[in-house]
Amino acid sequence: MFSVLYPLLLTACTIGNVLNLVLLISTKRQKTTNAYMIAVAIADIIVLSWTFFPPYLWNTSATLHLPYKNRHNWAIVSAALPYTIWIQETFIQMCDWVLTAFSLERLLAIARPFTFKWVQRATTARIVIIVLLLFSIVFNSGNFLREWYLWRYTLTIGTLPAWLKDWTKAQDAAEVVVSFLKFFGLLCINVLVIGALNRQQRSDIGQQRSAQAVTSLRRSKSSNHLLLGSVALYLTTLLPSMVYKFLEMADTYKVYNFDPSAKLFATPFCDVTMLTNYSVNFFLYLTVSENYRVQFMRLFGECCARRG
Repeated sequence: MFSVLYPLLLTACTIGNVLNLVLLISTKRQKTTNAYMIAVAIADIIVLSWTFFPPYLWNTSATLHLPYKNRHNWAIVSAALPYTIWIQETFIQMCDWVLTAFSLERLLAIARPFTFKWVQRATTARIVIIVLLLFSIVFNSGNFLREWYLWRYTLTIGTLPAWLKDWTKAQDAAEVVVSFLKFFGLLCINVLVIGALNRQQRSDIGQQRSAQAVTSLRRSKSSNHLLLGSVALYLTTLLPSMVYKFLEMADTYKVYNFDPSAKLFATPFCDVTMLTNYSVNFFLYLTVSENYRVQFMRLFGECCARRG
């Protein structure tokens, strides 16, 4: 399943996110929404294009798939592997945290727009993104060290030094806990966003607004639609992985017997659904946001007019 669908996901991710970046960067008035969406688009491209592609080639190409012990024949792929896994996990984490930060920004902007004006600045969003990237790099340093140690000394998991095995166990446990926290945290925050939007809509009934206020409200509405669409996609595509991790954890603690044959079936399915989250964002934005569609058609029309 994965070997067939990955090229399609990679194509959709590359084309969609490149168009998304061109549109977002060309926007004259940069907002927090643009900053967060640019960060997500870059992370999506890195996850699907740069980090999954070398292992995909390794697993599908008969030319590259050579014996493990013959280092000279597969030096390029194997040397890149520790960095690939580390970068992959780093940008997956970063993408999730950026979506969480975007959700919090929208909640504060709707519920307390005057109290938290500083949160609604593009500069603040860029600082938050840099901090989240640094946090993700440090958080996933254990993965890099483990993979580099295995590659450098050609060891198996069982022969790692005691300190690195302990670090690996702690890292794996932390990743499971953090994954659940992010999933349910995003769900709770966006339930609050929907509640705040409903209260705002009820309070706006019958009010007269200036043209400037109407334009500002329209932009805010577009940002809210982009956020809620992105979160709905994230929760839907990550749910199978959450169930898989829960069953795997239950199997570790002997609460549930997770059959190996079920794992073989579930793993590629979970991988495909997870990667879908990183490949269809552009098409989602076109679907849920009228403002995004108008901007895209305007940019596309300008490009066609220049060529004509």
